[in-house]
Amino acid sequence: MKNLYFYILFLSVSFGYGQTFGYTFFDSGTLEAWTNSDGSTANLSLAERNPFSLKKSCDGSNSVNGEMAIRNPAYFQDNHYSGEAAQIFMEIKNDNSFDLYLRLGFTDFEGSKIVFTEPTIIPANTGSWSIVEFETSPQFFSLIEGENSIADVLTNVSEMWIIHNPEISFNGAYENGGFEIDTIGTIYLLGTDDFKNQAVSIRPNPTKDILYIESKHSKIERIEIYDSLGSMKKIESTNLQQIDLSDFSNGVYFLKLIIGSEIQTKKIINK
Repeated sequence: MKNLYFYILFLSVSFGYGQTFGYTFFDSGTLEAWTNSDGSTANLSLAERNPFSLKKSCDGSNSVNGEMAIRNPAYFQDNHYSGEAAQIFMEIKNDNSFDLYLRLGFTDFEGSKIVFTEPTIIPANTGSWSIVEFETSPQFFSLIEGENSIADVLTNVSEMWIIHNPEISFNGAYENGGFEIDTIGTIYLLGTDDFKNQAVSIRPNPTKDILYIESKHSKIERIEIYDSLGSMKKIESTNLQQIDLSDFSNGVYFLKLIIGSEIQTKKIINK
């Protein structure tokens, strides 16, 4: 089965085939290396969602079977900092009677652990999917364990963790419940020139139906739109001031703007 990945490096996008670092979409019909905190997979399963998502179930016990945490020791080993921020994004659904206090955690190859200081709160019983983003700059993390600095951990990531806990902790809270998660990906933003990046504005974002595009300094020559799997969905080279997304499904898309010899990439959410 084909999976595609994209890295945004110096405002460019490259695409490749095969499951690779930085993304898990569960299209393979496997857990794609996600496990419980102890490496087991007993309470992890796949749910049907175009085609699959990952479901974490907890039984309320004071054990790994009740712990609201998952980790991936394979697909997110990378430099998630390099002097500027990257982003981790994911889709998550909370059908519990309690709010999810979602935190991102990283370990490095020397055992140091960091976790997001402020959680993203997903309200109880939403019944729908939420898109969550974590910016991987050091100021957003707390050091939990180890002698390395937060920046050192971010540049030498061994494992990525997704944790529910109202407290600042690398352990998941023990709950009778669970969560469903999908389209976990990394956007690398390295060497971004803020002035150039702000020269093109898009609105509204999140959007529905019509997306308006304004270039302040340069002429846009072509616009390409890719879905979260890297498949090209649309090319526009004539009407470059607005894009009609009314036929697009809800989800995350990437707008690739060709401006002379430069490429800018914008993430958009269609809802």
